Amino acid sequence: MGNKATVLLIALLLLAAVPEGGCGGSFFDVAGTSSSSSGGSSGGGGASGGVGFVYVTNFDGNISEFKVSSTNGSLSLIGTISGGSASGPVGIVAHPSNNYLYVANFADDLVHQYSVNSSSGKLTSIGTISTGSNGGANGITVTPSGNYAYVTNQTSGTIAQYSIAANGTLTSIGTIGSLDTPEGVTTDGSYVYLAETGAGMVDSFSIGTTGLLTLVGKVLVEGTSSGSPSQVALDSSESYLYATDTANGMVAVFSIASGVLSFVDAFTTGTSSDQPVGIAVRPGGSYLYTANMAANTISEYAIVQDGAVLDSSGGVTGLDTPTGIAVNSGANLVYVTNEGNGTVSEFSVDVATFALDYIGAVNTESNNNTGSSPRFITTVP
Repeated sequence: MGNKATVLLIALLLLAAVPEGGCGGSFFDVAGTSSSSSGGSSGGGGASGGVGFVYVTNFDGNISEFKVSSTNGSLSLIGTISGGSASGPVGIVAHPSNNYLYVANFADDLVHQYSVNSSSGKLTSIGTISTGSNGGANGITVTPSGNYAYVTNQTSGTIAQYSIAANGTLTSIGTIGSLDTPEGVTTDGSYVYLAETGAGMVDSFSIGTTGLLTLVGKVLVEGTSSGSPSQVALDSSESYLYATDTANGMVAVFSIASGVLSFVDAFTTGTSSDQPVGIAVRPGGSYLYTANMAANTISEYAIVQDGAVLDSSGGVTGLDTPTGIAVNSGANLVYVTNEGNGTVSEFSVDVATFALDYIGAVNTESNNNTGSSPRFITTVP
């Protein structure tokens, strides 16, 4: 099967809303897991103190709100709030202040904006803003300064650019286009990096003084051959970028020099048919995890040689169409969305080995809706 046909097939699988919890999904920035988050010591299996919250996009149109147990890191459902049109909520990101949350909706081409109650974790809508007509909004990221946000529009091949006001609301500052199916996206504040899935490339853009983007360059996801890059994540030093490749079952590694990407190597998630989607780097940069949608697994890697090499250290089996993955800011808890059965799997990180230890699973909706199709996930803080 050719690369273009493979991209189309995976896109159809990921964007289909299947009521009985079948294959669906998306490929968007798992914000809150960015390696640009401040590091923290591993807690060895429990929550690291303070009140934490977790938020999940469900493709049925809802956003799930969870509170993190300070005892063992398990999640309790607070409630849900509308995330816009059904078959739409996908990309999700928290503002660096932890006071605001943003959701990109593929179906209604809107960014849904929320304030976060720091005590209860409840979300309150503060409005919406267009990402562009027939855009197919999916990935979303916010600069560490909290001043700018960027949304990838899969269908129109554009990036919507926004400034962020003090009250958390977005204002459009323009779009940049001529891309082929842009999906996962992340930023270090000086540059924006994204997966251009249709082209089989990973792109970098510089951020100007007014927040507008300028293309720096593009590189094939497998160095000399293309694939289907899906999600992207930075290492803690922001010297390396990692991308999941759904077509080849690999995680590609790129070095970064003033925003210019250079392919280093690619590391298997197990088999070429695994379809890794979600990717998360543990704050502090010692470990990387991928959610493998077709294999129903999580792959675990030690990050070595200053970020250039991923050393496979095992994994977790028994998930159900996992797509999104997030690590909390304390670096001791990992959460994975199971699109196939409408749940979030909870794991603690072993303090000695960094392996994942299973805590349990929780439904994303109070009616145990296995067809909620949870896509992506973020943590606050």
